[in-house]
Amino acid sequence: MKTTNGIGRIALVLFALLPLGCGSPEKKPDSQKSTETDSAGAVAAASVDRSTVIHVVCTVYRVNRAVEGASACKTIDFAVEDGDGVEIARKNPDANGTIDFPVPAGKSFKVVPRVPGAWTIEWIPTGDLKAGDSVKVILRR
Repeated sequence: MKTTNGIGRIALVLFALLPLGCGSPEKKPDSQKSTETDSAGAVAAASVDRSTVIHVVCTVYRVNRAVEGASACKTIDFAVEDGDGVEIARKNPDANGTIDFPVPAGKSFKVVPRVPGAWTIEWIPTGDLKAGDSVKVILRR
């Protein structure tokens, strides 16, 4: 789909952001658990308590707007920083494009992708995140 005017581009961006819930982190019940999968898609034995982590889901689009998939996120470092900008942890997504960052309860954090020069950050939540939040990050290359 090629748009030549600004209104079409704005509409396209708004349409792409629609499933993201307007940038607010998804609130999950404390009892909800997530399971990790390996590259073959098999569910790992251990489950992660989502009330103690910030769950990040990464998606990559190409410049022509084709979805490249979550596996392209494996090359990107993601960091979690506290309110003072101090890096708490840094990880790469798994084959599904997800990361669970363990964080202490009661503090606010930000997710920061460390993208190479050819990549751009298309969408990342701007608000403070807390343990139990789940966020979506969209990158473009």
